[in-house]
Order: sequence, then structure tokens, then C-alpha cells
Amino acid sequence: MLERGPSQTAPLLSREVRAYGLASQTVVSIDASGGRLRAVLMALPSRALAIATSRGSNGMCQAVNTASIAGGSARLFNVYVHLRWYGADHVLLRGWAMDGSHMAREKLAM
Repeated sequence: MLERGPSQTAPLLSREVRAYGLASQTVVSIDASGGRLRAVLMALPSRALAIATSRGSNGMCQAVNTASIAGGSARLFNVYVHLRWYGADHVLLRGWAMDGSHMAREKLAM
């Protein structure tokens, strides 16, 4: 919704919920400097996302999302779910390896 403004959001469409909707979410920890949570997308029930929030050096909130991609832990930056009429066909995950040396990619058949 960036065309409407930097803070504008819209609800997921009904066909997007089965892919990008949350199957579960749990607050792992929270304190004055930020928090950690665990989230599971409906399209990826066997892969939990670990999300850590903190205050950046500029005072703004920042979040880092890590997930298992291609057998290793990576900073997730893109999830693409290819939908078919009654569910997801496949999911493409992309993220940066934790050491920043390469981009991790994985295609998951559904």
C-alpha cells in the first residue's frame, strides 16, 4: 500500500490468507529494548519464523526475521507463495545467510 502512504495497510484478501495468514504466533520475550516472537505461516506449518525487534541507532523500530532456508539459518527477506485455486502450489524463500556471505534460496513444493 506504499502508493497510499508509508504507514498504510490493508487486510489480506481471502485467497491470500491460506498462504500469508498466521497459523500461530507466540511472544517469546519482551523487554524495554524490544522483543522476540515465533510465528508460523499457514503455507509453512513446519517452518517457524523467529522475529526479533529492537530500537535502531536512529531511534526507529527495526525487525529481523530468521528462518531455516536450504538447510541453514538465514535472514528472511522474501516469501513468495504461488497459489492455485484450492491452496498453495509452491513457496519460494529467499534470505541472506547469517554471515552475509551469500543469498539462500529454497523452493518448497506444497
